[in-house]
Amino acid sequence: MLGSYAGFRPLLDAPGRTEDLSRHHLVRVAADGLVTVTGGKLTTYRAMAQDAVDRITDRPSRTKRLPRLLRPVADGIGVLGVELLWGVHHEGALTVEDLLARRTRVALVPADAARVRPYAESVLAAVLPRKQR
Repeated sequence: MLGSYAGFRPLLDAPGRTEDLSRHHLVRVAADGLVTVTGGKLTTYRAMAQDAVDRITDRPSRTKRLPRLLRPVADGIGVLGVELLWGVHHEGALTVEDLLARRTRVALVPADAARVRPYAESVLAAVLPRKQR
């Protein structure tokens, strides 16, 4: 099998050979509100998006908080934080017990449930209004 990739390198304008140019990016906001992101590289798209969002909104980007959801909820537990969030948003979980027993099965091992409970509580607190918990 053969493969190839071709495309433009979106580098910032600078003198010298393109191989030597930095892969940093720049976010510009024009007077008419047009946002332009120049430079960067494919693997830093989250940082580029975060910088763009931070420039045009009053609230900071949530990007830095999101990687926490992609990690296991506790050492040795095969459940990711995003699975708990999914349980609340898309499966109707309203309690920690619901998340741990019916959405993830973590409650089958009481010691694991005790370790995951604070994380599950924080997910519920961040998503559900107080009166609904």
